[in-house]
Amino acid sequence: KVFWLPDTFGYSGQLPQIMKGFNINYFVSQKLSWNLMNKFPHSTFQWEGVDGTQVLSHFPPANTYSSAANVEELLRSCTYHKSK
Repeated sequence: KVFWLPDTFGYSGQLPQIMKGFNINYFVSQKLSWNLMNKFPHSTFQWEGVDGTQVLSHFPPANTYSSAANVEELLRSCTYHKSK
């Protein structure tokens, strides 16, 4: 199961614990890639909640909500993937 949260104005530190309570182990979002001031250093990482619960998280490096998954966007995703 994957928890897809495309757009939000903040992430609760309890979200990994809530997800695990529903047997959801994976988190995907796009929002952090749009921050102009504080570039997030990872594309894929273990998100650890306030209680220590971890979920595997991914921010697609295509940096768009409407990726066409064509060759150009796939190559851009490979180039900009921060967790190589």
